[in-house]
Amino acid sequence: MNIKGMICFSLCLLLAPSVWATGKVYKCKNAQGSVSYQDIPCSQPNDAVSNWDAKKGNAGKLVLDVGDGGQFFVDAKVNGQSMLFKIDSSASFVTLPYAMGMTAQLTCQDGSSNTGTTGCATTINTLNFGPFTLSGVKAMLSPSASQPVLGINVLRQFNVTPEGSRMTISAK
Repeated sequence: MNIKGMICFSLCLLLAPSVWATGKVYKCKNAQGSVSYQDIPCSQPNDAVSNWDAKKGNAGKLVLDVGDGGQFFVDAKVNGQSMLFKIDSSASFVTLPYAMGMTAQLTCQDGSSNTGTTGCATTINTLNFGPFTLSGVKAMLSPSASQPVLGINVLRQFNVTPEGSRMTISAK
């Protein structure tokens, strides 16, 4: 581990007790787009990217604050690759931009390298978001998609409760 990594690790250890004491982790962004994780709410409501309960008793619960344009977003990993997903209950399937799918080692199920306008079906080996991990998730790769979308094929596996400017996703 290099010196920069050691400093970051040390700071995380120092800050961790305060986060665990409050029970919430807030992911915020500033005007320059830099992201920070903190134990207090973001200074401006539109700075919030997401937040989640960190206490052990709430391990099966994810609380998201509304983001830009009144949409909800969640950080996720597709086969280990980090991505920011828009939550869209009107989308039938998880959808990924074709290039991001290739980065996550996804392939078209028909064996083609479809880069046309129609996209193709694929299966995500592992999808992680908040405290949840799913395996064998059906998804679409779309050359016209601009952002990953978490669709109803995943959302229907959870209790999803919109509460004003917050959305809670919990295990069924």
